[in-house]
Amino acid sequence: MAFICENSHEITKCGKYVQEYLGNLEYVSNGILSLINTKILPSELIVDGKNAPFDLTNDKCVCLPLTSLHQNDTAVFDCTLWEIIKNSLIIESTSSTDTQGYLVVLCQTLQCILANTANINHGFASQLERLHCLCESLETRLDSVSCNNRCPEIIGDLLCLLMQILTKLISAISKAAVLVYYADCSTQPIATANKVVSSFFSCMICDFVNDLCELEKLVPELSSIVIGFATCDTQSCTPCYIAQSAPRKVRPVCPPSAMYGGNSGYGQYNGGGCGCGCKKR
Repeated sequence: MAFICENSHEITKCGKYVQEYLGNLEYVSNGILSLINTKILPSELIVDGKNAPFDLTNDKCVCLPLTSLHQNDTAVFDCTLWEIIKNSLIIESTSSTDTQGYLVVLCQTLQCILANTANINHGFASQLERLHCLCESLETRLDSVSCNNRCPEIIGDLLCLLMQILTKLISAISKAAVLVYYADCSTQPIATANKVVSSFFSCMICDFVNDLCELEKLVPELSSIVIGFATCDTQSCTPCYIAQSAPRKVRPVCPPSAMYGGNSGYGQYNGGGCGCGCKKR
């Protein structure tokens, strides 16, 4: 997807917004959700090519028979799936026709919003800068995760953390898009301001900030995952039922044949106990 960073505006009833920027944020939010639905959850959950619920014959829950149970084993998350998800999030395109990673698009879009949109108040702009910083931090740390299939417990922790980050990102990006849409409306003079927007903005900005706080707590956890994968192989080399070290073997200073005054040719004096005080019977 070619990234769009233009200063074109779409006129609304109470303000202005850059249509392409909102389109990019929607693209990122939908893309991250698709990663959950197709990579973490199996795509075969889609029935007859649709995500719609089953037709129910009445208003009560209709339980399906056991014959409808999936016959194949559950596909377990592994390093192969992780690499696909990681590349979808952070890979940078080499040409204008390549698909950018979702986090790459997010960081660029936030940068454009901050640079080209003058109608955002300082408080909201500061939070967008914070999201931009978190976006860059996530890119760096996700790129550092070197998954190892021989460390299943850490892969499980990685999946848990990944779900927390992705779902929190979707929430934060969706709220950011709506706030950007209404940002100019919220800065109108009090006499002409839309009270619905003012009330909504003051409420939603708090929820947006809370999402960023939660994301900020999750970013350092990725560093722990990086260290975990780097050390888990070393830790498993010595199981608990094997001695970690052998007792030190004490060796004599002089060779045994020289310790009894034998004519062995060792030391300072031929046959003199090698000149190190070992001449004993």
